[in-house]
Amino acid sequence: MTITTSETEKSPPEANHSSWLALNIHALLAFTIMLLIFILYGGVIYGSTQNGFLKSEVKDIVIYILGALTTIATQIVSYYFGSSSGSAEKSRALSTIAKRG
Repeated sequence: MTITTSETEKSPPEANHSSWLALNIHALLAFTIMLLIFILYGGVIYGSTQNGFLKSEVKDIVIYILGALTTIATQIVSYYFGSSSGSAEKSRALSTIAKRG
């Protein structure tokens, strides 16, 4: 049984001997986004407090912003440590096996 790949199917970046940046761009973007989220957490909380307490007039919007930032952070973490990461690894493994055959 011979498995052929179509010419329109792209090969993984590792097969093209891509640069370090090309191979790690997703992880770098995720790290940068997480770093910015924590900076925004600090900025929103620090800028919204008065004498250590949230100002009552901005309380609702601050909670909304922090919820949105938490959602973004959760999605990034779940991709890298959840089923999406395992699915990507499985796809790569299956592709490698198919190319050998």
